[in-house]
Amino acid sequence: MARVTSIDPKRIAAALPAYTIGGVLGRGGHGVVVAGEHRQLRRRAAIKAVSIDSAMTDAVMTAEAQMLAMLDHPHIVRVYDYLEADDLALIVMELLEGGTLHPGPGFGQVKACAVALAMAEGLRHAHERGILHRDIKMTNVLFDSTGTPKIGDFGIARMFTGTGVDPTLGRVRGTPRYMAPEQLSGSRLSPGTDLYALALVFYELLTGVPAFDPYRPLRRLVEPPQPPSSIPRPIGDVVLRSLARDPDDRYPQATDFMAALSAATTDVYGADWLADAHVPVHSTSSVRRTATTDPPEGSACLPDRPPTETTRSVDGPLVTPAEAMAAISRVGGAGGDDAVGGGIRPSSPGAPGGPWRRRSVVLLGGVAALVAVVGLVTSLLVMLSGGGKASANPGDPQAWSRQLAAASVATKHDDPALAHRLALAAFHTAPTTEARLRVLALFAAGTSPLATLAGHTGRIRTAVFSPDGTLIATAGEDGAPRLWDANSRGTSNGPLATLIGHSGPIVTIAFSPDGSLLATASEDHTVRLWSTHDRGPAVRPLATLTGATDQAAWLAFSPDSRTLATTSRDHMAWLWSAGSRGTVSQPLAVFTGHTNAVDGAAFSPDGRLVATSGEDGVTLLWSSAARGTVSTPLATLAGHSGAVYEVAFSHDGHLLATGNDGRTAQLWDPSRRGAVEPLATLTGYGHPVWSLVFSPDDRLLATATQDSVGRVWSTASRGTVGTPLASLAGQGGQKSSLSAVAFTPDGRLLATASQAGSVWLRDATSRGTASRPLAELTSSAGSVNAVAISPDGRTLVTAGEDSTVRLWDIGADRLVATACATSPTDQLTPDEWHHVLPSTPYLPPCA
Repeated sequence: MARVTSIDPKRIAAALPAYTIGGVLGRGGHGVVVAGEHRQLRRRAAIKAVSIDSAMTDAVMTAEAQMLAMLDHPHIVRVYDYLEADDLALIVMELLEGGTLHPGPGFGQVKACAVALAMAEGLRHAHERGILHRDIKMTNVLFDSTGTPKIGDFGIARMFTGTGVDPTLGRVRGTPRYMAPEQLSGSRLSPGTDLYALALVFYELLTGVPAFDPYRPLRRLVEPPQPPSSIPRPIGDVVLRSLARDPDDRYPQATDFMAALSAATTDVYGADWLADAHVPVHSTSSVRRTATTDPPEGSACLPDRPPTETTRSVDGPLVTPAEAMAAISRVGGAGGDDAVGGGIRPSSPGAPGGPWRRRSVVLLGGVAALVAVVGLVTSLLVMLSGGGKASANPGDPQAWSRQLAAASVATKHDDPALAHRLALAAFHTAPTTEARLRVLALFAAGTSPLATLAGHTGRIRTAVFSPDGTLIATAGEDGAPRLWDANSRGTSNGPLATLIGHSGPIVTIAFSPDGSLLATASEDHTVRLWSTHDRGPAVRPLATLTGATDQAAWLAFSPDSRTLATTSRDHMAWLWSAGSRGTVSQPLAVFTGHTNAVDGAAFSPDGRLVATSGEDGVTLLWSSAARGTVSTPLATLAGHSGAVYEVAFSHDGHLLATGNDGRTAQLWDPSRRGAVEPLATLTGYGHPVWSLVFSPDDRLLATATQDSVGRVWSTASRGTVGTPLASLAGQGGQKSSLSAVAFTPDGRLLATASQAGSVWLRDATSRGTASRPLAELTSSAGSVNAVAISPDGRTLVTAGEDSTVRLWDIGADRLVATACATSPTDQLTPDEWHHVLPSTPYLPPCA
């Protein structure tokens, strides 16, 4: 078992001062992968850090980074940077939060074909640059938040001029379960080697079972795979040709595989099959053609089913030829496929995964010509002794967690109590995304709020968390904003501070990015600034900003917290110094380009631009450095079909989104000047779009409207688009206007607030039409006007018509801890565990 290296995240932070370092995503034998976010670009990344303990490690990491830098394709994980510091080699890569590829409920054959096509397109790009991946497998295919599949982990990739034997390590490199015959035997490799591995993955996606016994990979050297009866013949033919033992009998290039698969899938499922798959595929070649044959008999998709024991990965540690030969020398007798001999003793008895059991070596007998190959790889063909059952992903708690979560999904209707126990076990085993979603689905719904905060005397319009997550600010009809402790529990009538001075209802509020100020905009025509450190029942403002002749409509702080933009219904927008004190009537700048009420304002992430939107149907871009009265904007974004209520910049500043009264949302390029046309117009709404938000990685745009349907769009959309990636209706099709929408910081969950008094938690990666949320939080009998999620993604706040603020627990770790504390004896039994994971050591869920 490979050792697991511990690298202090503080060393990574010191080496990468431009990044905020987050949690650990994974660990390996030489390093660690952590989440990070560029402080200025707001771009999330995965940072791979490896200890440079030898010249070999240095060379390998440098080679991986150089090869990744050569690859720039939508279906390959992108690399942003590479550097060496403090005896660490660091690769900064694209962070993918959609999980890894694995078959399960709902993974039909059409989707499998689309994923295979995307993988082949990524391989085409790599092969054309002379790079072989050499380790294509399920866990090296990842998804971003839009559902786009990407090939990752080029750690053992090489220019394809040699063999599968790594000269620097003396090992056959790759994962035996997905190795081509020539890779198993250490022969010369070619693009067909990667395509063979792709075909093995594809076969498993289509059928739910591996093409070969994963514990006897040498069989593929002498036996062809069985033609799968459950796959339509044209698609099966493509798979079987890709699995030919002789590389010369396979498709020579990825483009040939793509053309054959596209034609076969079109023949079976029709010309629109790729649209039906709901998997984004970015291809430079045609992937559609007119169907020429009727679908053959028996071409229906397989029924949905959870992963079975035969689908589990047997990815194991690499074994040197010397270790393999030593193992063979200890084997007594060769009696055919079922013969077993002495076990291989692991070098690290204390490695993670529990006590080691004796391993058995399975030998192929009677094939003298393959003795050398057997000597090289036989030690990879292992299975745990004890009942003869194969281990489910030995040493891989994340895989165990996903299987337990899948079992929880499969049993949720027949045995809800068992589904709950499986979900607890899944999260305790490893906090994977799948386990987290199951915990939220089963334990968040129906729970009481963490806290109920009373004190407002009128309906609440808005609620926000402070940047550090310690405070919650709320405001509404009573004109007195309040600050609350975000760690409040139970029922509280006492805010930390009540802010007095406004003489009318509060329209909106905002914390400064540094957390020191709160700004409030009111129907009394004023905007006020408050210190977030003041406490008490009657806190006075630091500054009162006057000059508007109608009610204030919106406000936004600049990223450096030094400037405040405000808008009003008197057709103007204003820039103010956030350092203003007392009563101030002279702003830094007044923008007079609108001809009707100005409803929205936003700063670009770099602070250089201010966008304002209004009921005159236009959005204007201004320089934040402007001073005095300015009537000519930098850009006029026309083309809206009604009043523009909402405007937002993407986190990277490359896009601007607007929502309007004309029942559309639009995407714009904020770098353009003059009269600007939209990049995309998103249609299909039945009511005005009054709330929108970008996902943290900027790949998605979520919107809320009065038509009771939340919509999720790809920000790569261009032109007029009428069908979103996802349409999220109310529970059971419930009709209720949506008032707000918010993403969790990791982008995986989406919360929508309804005027029926509920907040629905959704899986942000859902596609198509979905009427069943993961969980429904019933907030009140009246409308939920505001929803916000804490910076750590573990707490959700709601506020609305009943004048009450509620805090909800959406932290899966806390929900699991509460469930274990409430019912410590109601946890998965060893028998229930082994029914899902037959040969995996039992882990008590609440231990």
